[in-house]
Amino acid sequence: MTQTKISSCIQFVCIYFFILYYCLLFGTLRTKKNQNTLFSIYIMSTSSSAPSSIDPLRIGILGCANIAKKNAIAILEAPQQACCIHAVASRNLEKAEAFCNVIHSHKVTATIKPTTITRFGGSTAYDNLIQSAEIDAVYIPLPTALHKEWVLKALQNGKHVLLEKPVAVVAQDYEEMLQVAKEHQKFLMDGTMFVHHPRTDHFVRTVQDRTLLGQLVRLEAGFSFCGDDGFLQNNVRVKKDGDLLGCLGDLGWYVVRLALLVVGPEAKLKSAHVTDYQVNDCGIPIDTTCLVHFSNNVVLSFHCGFKSHFRQYVKVVGTKAGASMNDFVLPKLHPVTYQIESMGLTEFDLITEHEMKEEEFDGPVQEALMWDTFARLANAIDAEGWTGTSEDCQQALNLSRISTENQKILDALMTSIAKGGVKVEFP
Repeated sequence: MTQTKISSCIQFVCIYFFILYYCLLFGTLRTKKNQNTLFSIYIMSTSSSAPSSIDPLRIGILGCANIAKKNAIAILEAPQQACCIHAVASRNLEKAEAFCNVIHSHKVTATIKPTTITRFGGSTAYDNLIQSAEIDAVYIPLPTALHKEWVLKALQNGKHVLLEKPVAVVAQDYEEMLQVAKEHQKFLMDGTMFVHHPRTDHFVRTVQDRTLLGQLVRLEAGFSFCGDDGFLQNNVRVKKDGDLLGCLGDLGWYVVRLALLVVGPEAKLKSAHVTDYQVNDCGIPIDTTCLVHFSNNVVLSFHCGFKSHFRQYVKVVGTKAGASMNDFVLPKLHPVTYQIESMGLTEFDLITEHEMKEEEFDGPVQEALMWDTFARLANAIDAEGWTGTSEDCQQALNLSRISTENQKILDALMTSIAKGGVKVEFP
């Protein structure tokens, strides 16, 4: 072979590997132009890499509610495969059997046999699951009134806990749960799923960029659905022995969480005020209009309730522009988006100028990403404890802090209702 041919072969191989490297590095980030937007960006989640080499956390699920089914499927679809469903507990064993059959029938579980998931039934089902040495972590989607009892039992039995929101009836209860978690060196995390999707992180960083939105002024949001008579009379979310916070806990929690991410940890709560509300015969809020003031002069105004059509929007308003999502809790089919828009007047205030930029994100569903995060942080707590200095341990601490703040704001809004809609102020 001549030297020229050898040189050509070497050049070809170099070019091939350069292209391969380029594709691996940039293959998940691409831009496109769209007639309705200035530009769009697709970002695959960084969690979509190969499964972790650490043994999966063995998850036990307390109860068979619909949200438990959704999260069980999310565990199976999580990109890191960092968790596995090991057991399900129900006071009714037939419900546990039916739950496992639903999971088994899901398309991603073709290799999972119903017998591989342990069923616990009867009056001692929850205790038996929590005490099992074959369970590493417990998912608790039970009514809020039962959270404290079962979270404490799980932590005291050496289990990590992923807890549905709202985390407690009052913030003091959640602070007690966190204290027990730290005493037993186990991780406690709430199940606010959208915070684990890259869209949320990108949205928050965008609205905090003063070069884009200017000074933040306010957040406006609405999260509601229209419950029928059966829901409004019988659902656990309107019962005193179920979810005592009603629509504030079920829907308002998400609005407050996003607001806390946007205003940042330096902003403190100044006041909370439910300006209009409806409660049922049990005193459970079923429709509320709320105002929350933060120390950085940002105002959150939102409506949540069980008596309006389904909607889930948020808009962050700055002095230069605004940013919005119309599916910030339960996203549409991928790609998911958010928009940045600004308006102005030209030609002697006769013509409106409108500019909009839309960001698009692809990747795994947010619940699947949440379970991968939960496993990663639980493993960090196992390895280092709550006083660990790694980024994962710091993230665990931050999530516990923001969950507590979230609950405290709901406490203040519930106090406002209990006192007839007064403004509750903080020093």
